[in-house]
Amino acid sequence: DGSGARALTETQDRLSWWEWSPDGRQIAFTSHVNHRPTIHVVSADGSAPPRAIDVGMFAESVTWRPPDGAELIFRATRAATVSGIFAVRPDGTGLREVTPMDGSAQYGYQGPFSMTSDGSTLTYTVWEGNVILRLHFVDVTTGEDRERIGPMDEAHAVFSPDNKLIAFNRRAASTRNDVPTQVFVGPVDDPAAAVAVGPESTAVSGDPGLAYDFSPDGTKVIVTKYRTEETYVAGVTGGSGEFLAPTADLPNWQRLAP
Repeated sequence: DGSGARALTETQDRLSWWEWSPDGRQIAFTSHVNHRPTIHVVSADGSAPPRAIDVGMFAESVTWRPPDGAELIFRATRAATVSGIFAVRPDGTGLREVTPMDGSAQYGYQGPFSMTSDGSTLTYTVWEGNVILRLHFVDVTTGEDRERIGPMDEAHAVFSPDNKLIAFNRRAASTRNDVPTQVFVGPVDDPAAAVAVGPESTAVSGDPGLAYDFSPDGTKVIVTKYRTEETYVAGVTGGSGEFLAPTADLPNWQRLAP
């Protein structure tokens, strides 16, 4: 009802990327310390002040590793030139590489990423030669990495709730910004089986084109066109979908549900 609001932190410099732990007891976020994005963890009940986890790099896109939140997974950059994906325990110990620190921070190499619901596999995007976009899948524990070769550029995958499908962006490889792009859904290991879902869009400079996510039961995909602020719902078996509502926000199934 909006009552009982309380501050969990003091004023933070550029607070972002906040996310609840799986058990709901803690919140992870990033905030700038000495002009560097730094991971923080705070108790959800406000019983203790936030504690900073200084990994010695610029940290962003922090998320809890499912299913139990035993590690925080995040993208890190060093000297604003190279990037990688790392893991660290919530108490700040056990910092380790999930992917090599060899990505180009300038071109979004190795990000954004998403994980399976059991926390075993992570997918991220590689921008090869600043032109070709490829999806990679990595074993979060062992670091074993494999590249998926699709018929066109593929990027920014998210897993279905049962981890059997991915929704991702597919477009023609090009150095141009105004390339048609569309969401596809298909099995992780079979690019040829993917089907187009939702509307087609065009990604231009400063506009990623489409945002999307699966429904909680994994039978539908919600797709938002950034530029026109239109939201559609389509089945995972394909089709242009049904216009749902105008929205300027990222797609969130619960937010648009009755």
